[in-house]
Amino acid sequence: MLRLSGTAAAAQRLAALLVLAALPAAVQAAALTKGPYLQDPGPTAMTVQYETDAPADGVVRFAAGPALDRHVPAHLHEKVVLPADPKAKAAEERAFYLYRARLTDLAPGTAYRYQVALAGEAGGAVHTFRTFPERADRVTFIAYGDSRSYPDRHRAVAANFLKHDPAFILHSGDLVSRGSTYEQWGPQFFAPLADVLPRVPMMIAIGNHEGDPKNLLRLFDLPGGRTWYAFDYGPVHVVVLDNDEDKKDVLEWLDQDLAAARAPWKVVVAHYPMFNLAHHASDSNRLTFLPLYEKHGVDVVVGGHSHLYERMQPLVRTGPDGRPAGRPLTFVTSGGGGARQYAPVQHPLVAKAAKVLHYGLFTADAETLRFQALTADGQTLDAFTLTKRGGRDDPAYLAQARPMVDAMFEQGVMRLARPTVSSVPKTAQFALPLKVRFAGFADPVTVSLRLADASAGDYTVEPVTAELKRGAKEATLNVRVQGRRAVTTEPDAQDEMFEYLRPALRFVVTARSGSFERTIETADTAYKKPEPRRTPEAAPASK
Repeated sequence: MLRLSGTAAAAQRLAALLVLAALPAAVQAAALTKGPYLQDPGPTAMTVQYETDAPADGVVRFAAGPALDRHVPAHLHEKVVLPADPKAKAAEERAFYLYRARLTDLAPGTAYRYQVALAGEAGGAVHTFRTFPERADRVTFIAYGDSRSYPDRHRAVAANFLKHDPAFILHSGDLVSRGSTYEQWGPQFFAPLADVLPRVPMMIAIGNHEGDPKNLLRLFDLPGGRTWYAFDYGPVHVVVLDNDEDKKDVLEWLDQDLAAARAPWKVVVAHYPMFNLAHHASDSNRLTFLPLYEKHGVDVVVGGHSHLYERMQPLVRTGPDGRPAGRPLTFVTSGGGGARQYAPVQHPLVAKAAKVLHYGLFTADAETLRFQALTADGQTLDAFTLTKRGGRDDPAYLAQARPMVDAMFEQGVMRLARPTVSSVPKTAQFALPLKVRFAGFADPVTVSLRLADASAGDYTVEPVTAELKRGAKEATLNVRVQGRRAVTTEPDAQDEMFEYLRPALRFVVTARSGSFERTIETADTAYKKPEPRRTPEAAPASK
């Protein structure tokens, strides 16, 4: 670390003041509108980012000691121009200015004080951060997600964070309701975290509500400038993934990254869950990411998307004899950061589930990884501890493991229970396409569908039986409306609007495969146009 003499430090402070004083007076009227906040942490570097409502070149002053005797200029990262608001009396374009300062040559594992000084100002509030250590025996960090839409709820969850003194925070995505609407980022994300972001770096995974990653990448200095990355902190290797990026090059990167990781514990965070029974019944990336998790011994996978808490029993791949053929994985769905919560599913494969605002707290050393799910009011909702001795899993943990194939089948059934199609039929007689999927389930599955008794007086349907072979199939039902019908528009638990036929259109579904058989009545068939595909992001900028 560079150490300045008293004379040199005084000269550097004077130079910083001269830089600020030389800027025009018009610049001096700028105010901070976001931040400062911390990004891309490491042992010897940290990014400080902030936003202003007018051009405001400034400096970040910092030091490990009492005097802020080092400084780095903050460079304009991007000017964000928002269109005029037609409802405003003075309809004019608005602009915001994002600045970044990369602090380098820092000492590992060291606490620093810093402040942002805009042009013509003495400097704002003094904050603190700590660099990552080169080596660490222990680490504490937080993981949560789906904080969008309700700032007061998000604030209630975030109010707990600092008391744990986390080294970093992982966010599994859906930070705001609509990521393309820049005006939402302030009230829904930055304001509820105003006390947290200046002190603790937050590592972001992209969610479906972020949409096009343009605003995400301008607001956050993600490692490598992309939506998938990895880093180490002491005994934990963390991988942050983008569920929409599982192409060959990303899979090759993931394979190499996990193979090279030497930390005792491996934790993966991505927005869409891989095993989830309630709400969305997500099965994301099961054919692409999962084999790499198993190959390289990933321990815990954290997702969001479904707005509730749900932890599966440890899941393990089994061989032809039914015995475990690998290490178990623990899958956690943690969508309790602020969005409206949804009812859980009680099932033997689910270790714990609850409809409640919450966040996750990890603590780890070389032999123990402990996870607690904590509610917004500080109560322990769930907890588990993984233990390794000499790199070997605790036998008690292994004994809890359930066959992964069971979860694949059950999740496929739960997905059938919430049928969603793209558009409302316009005629009294129509074909209804229903997508059927048992992702990763190797054996053929026979699915039969018929009308539920509650719908039999209002519709007629020709019963359908479809055989699926490893993956998805679209089963088409020919439906005729018997009487009058209506279409209603209602929000689901995520405040997304769906259309529904009234009277309700429900089915009874039976799925069979070998010794597996489940019959379930579906919820009302929901209609919504598919979300537009994300625009490919630009190549990562060099650092």
